[in-house]
Formats: sequence, C-alpha cells, structure tokens
Amino acid sequence: MDTIERREVRIQSKEMLSYRYRQGGKHTLVLLHGNMASSRQYDYFMENIDKAFTIYAIDMRGFGNSSYFTRIDSLDTFAEDLKEFVDAIGIKTFTLIGWSLGGNVAMRFAIDYPEHVEKLVLLAPPSVKGIPVRKRTLFGLCASRRFVMTREGMEKRVATVEHWKISNRRHRLKRMLNRKRFNNQKPLKARYDNYLNELMMQRNLADVTLALSRFNISEEHNGVVSGTGEASQIAMPTLIIHGDKDRAVPLQAAYENKRAIGENAEVHVVKNGDHALMMGSLGDLMNVVETFVL
Repeated sequence: MDTIERREVRIQSKEMLSYRYRQGGKHTLVLLHGNMASSRQYDYFMENIDKAFTIYAIDMRGFGNSSYFTRIDSLDTFAEDLKEFVDAIGIKTFTLIGWSLGGNVAMRFAIDYPEHVEKLVLLAPPSVKGIPVRKRTLFGLCASRRFVMTREGMEKRVATVEHWKISNRRHRLKRMLNRKRFNNQKPLKARYDNYLNELMMQRNLADVTLALSRFNISEEHNGVVSGTGEASQIAMPTLIIHGDKDRAVPLQAAYENKRAIGENAEVHVVKNGDHALMMGSLGDLMNVVETFVL
C-alpha cells in the first residue's frame, strides 16, 4: 500500500483546505469528492492506482477536515477554492477528476480555468442542469412544479439528515447510503465507519444542496434558474464514467452531459456499477482512467 499523507494549506480566502497526498510520477491527478463525503471516499483508488500518478485529493470547504469560515452559496465558490489551492501548492496542469457533486464543481473549474486542466474525468456527476429540489406537499409528497428556492427552505428539506447526524443515528445514515450509494457492494466495516465519520463532519449540507439546485450550465431552465449554456465551453478531452445501477444519479445524466459538452466528451458505462464507483467498480475504473490519461 502506498503512503498517503494528510496535509493542509491555507488559501487566499483564509479557508484552510485539508487534502490527501500520494507521491507518484509525472502525471498529476486532482480529485474532488461528492456530497455527504470527503477525500476519504477515494482511499481505495489512491492506494491502488498506477504509481505514474501523483495525487491530490481535497476536502472541499465545509467537508472533512477543511474549514468552513464563510458559507458558500454557489458551486463557483468551490471552483475558486480549487484555483487558490493549486496556486498555493504550485500545480500548473493536471487531470481533474470529480465524483458526483465534485463532477459539477470540476465542470465549473474547467470552464473558468481551462489552462489548468489537461483532461477531465467525471465520475457519476449530476446533470449539467444541476439537481433542483422539489417542495413537499402537505402529505409529504414531492410537488410537481414547485421547487425550493431559499436557504431556509433547503434547511427544512435536509433537516431529517441533520437530525440523524446530531443524534448519532448512524444506522439511519447507513441505511440511506446503502439505498443510494452502496446498493451494489457495501464497504468493509472499518472503511464504512470512516465514511460515516466523514459524513457526520460535514457542515454545509443545506448550502451545498441549494447550490446544486442553482447550478445550471445547460441551455434550458431547470425550474430554479435559467441555463447559462456554458457546458459547450468544456473543450478539453472529457471522460464521463457512470454505473448502470446508479440509484443516486440516473444513467441518463451521463448522456445528457455528453450532448451538452460535445464531441470531445465520451461516456463509459460500468456494468453493475453503483454510485460509489471508486469502491465497487475499482478495477474497471482504474483501467479506464489509466488508459484515458496515460
């Protein structure tokens, strides 16, 4: 097993970003995690990927061991944090890998700072239209065309998960992850405990969920905001990897993203892959990424 170091750096915004580092060869990978997770979700990947790669896996602001001094209100803030991070540690160009929420942040960064991104890998990212959240009716059902627009409204929508975290109802959180993230293969107990620990450290769930609903780089309205049409500006070689058994983000999002990005994007579907591709589909994932990058 390769040695993975825990490091931290203070960026220009005064936030402290924690990250995991694995020394390797001349090819640099920068990894962005998903919601209700942290850089730890990449542990299997970092331990087993080809030694040709030097890897930086970041805890984004408000996740894991990173600070959350200033609240975020859009995914642009995460992209700006990433820019300040790579400037602070002196990375010029790299392959950017984003999983789930991190995939949308990676898209935003690739649009704003294309000079840094040699290649882009998107692991089970939500649509370029983001994830609009529907309001609940009096009967607890999702309203058909009414969406949550405010932070206060989103705090109510995520209140149940926050209650589980505060009251340490890990079995409830685990049941949620088993249904949406690990529906095909469950992590070993020690690993699972670590993932739950990191989930419970998140301080920005409502803010991130609202930011995802306001993310829209398509050419259409998503029910919350108009699209900016910027997806077609992602010009570097882009690989979209998605599991066909993903219950968190439907497979159709992969093809929607490819259409929006254009001919420089390709889709790889992982057979029997769930949302946690870095664990249950590790072999397939590493082979595809190594071939694409190297």
